Amino acid sequence: MWDRISYIPDGGRAVVDLHSRAFVVLETTMSPVSMDTYLRVVSPHLAPVLVDEEAWSRLHAVAALLPPCSLAGLELRLRENQPKVDFFVRLSYFDPALPPAFLAHPVWRALQRVCEHVARPSGRLHGHVSRLFLEFDLDAPPSSVPTPGLFLVLDTSRTVVPSEMLAIADALGLFKPNAGMSEATLDRCMAALPPAAKLAHIGFMLSRPGHAVRLVIERMPASAVSQYLDEVGWRDPARQLSEVVGDLAGRADAVVMLDLDVADEVCPGVGVEFYVRRETDNVPRWRALLARLVERGFASPTKVEALLAWPGFTGRRNDGESWPPNLEAGDLAFRGLARSLFWRNLNHVKLGYRPGREPEAKIYLGFGHNWFPIGTPADSE
Repeated sequence: MWDRISYIPDGGRAVVDLHSRAFVVLETTMSPVSMDTYLRVVSPHLAPVLVDEEAWSRLHAVAALLPPCSLAGLELRLRENQPKVDFFVRLSYFDPALPPAFLAHPVWRALQRVCEHVARPSGRLHGHVSRLFLEFDLDAPPSSVPTPGLFLVLDTSRTVVPSEMLAIADALGLFKPNAGMSEATLDRCMAALPPAAKLAHIGFMLSRPGHAVRLVIERMPASAVSQYLDEVGWRDPARQLSEVVGDLAGRADAVVMLDLDVADEVCPGVGVEFYVRRETDNVPRWRALLARLVERGFASPTKVEALLAWPGFTGRRNDGESWPPNLEAGDLAFRGLARSLFWRNLNHVKLGYRPGREPEAKIYLGFGHNWFPIGTPADSE
């Protein structure tokens, strides 16, 4: 989902451990800054056509409530007149540093318990879950205690039994009683997976109505999407999704990520995530994918041009510009060894589809902070 930088221009291919625990601890414990401090470093690089004033207001409001997180993302709609922008952060489960007001809310208390069970060697999620992401829907201005969606990033080297994971989630208080979840449907979704495909994430859409669980499947061959959906009981009489996936996959990687919402059955809405993983210079491939979205009427040409100006690096300047003070200790510790930079990338395109409706294209932009070793391409930025 957000594993590594996938589009940095001009050959900036530094190999970076985006999941370094030491870096996360340095960033989250040195001073009481908020995630908004990080957001403001990168916000000048997004054109108003992508994020308008109202969307920025909501983003800054929710980011100001959160502790600093070394990786975050924005979800943008690609058609004209679709100004909504949602926000993602990767939450440190070692010490999430949640505000006291949050812990008075049952959802956030459950999230705190999840963090504890991931971090502790004796925890029920330890070894099963590698990372946690929070998603904030910003259809309206966020409340003082916003309710996020939770994504558990699974260790795919282990065998995952969804019913077991759901029992754990139930024990941690993430579900309401009698949520109407069908273990048989979940097991059917797992049994039908192609050989290389894996259940990568489980999502709990806590801010949305209903009780469906989001399954995010990685390494799904684009050519196998339609057959897989047929086998798990999802129906698309017009076969529109099959045609669109085949078309877009010709401009992206041959494997996709598939998003399913599962309750007593597989829900009508599905999502297909298209990636352009970095091998050589992938700018032409990104341009080709985005151009095809424009040709099909799924994306605005002006938004696409603005998106291609987003990726890159932002370093500390000597002009008095504010720099997150919680990074000072790390900047000092790595002086002469690594350069402190915020990176910005295009992560993936997601096609949302519900039978009988027009597909909706979204793009996910990533940003975060890392110390890049001296001598790597990022160091020249």
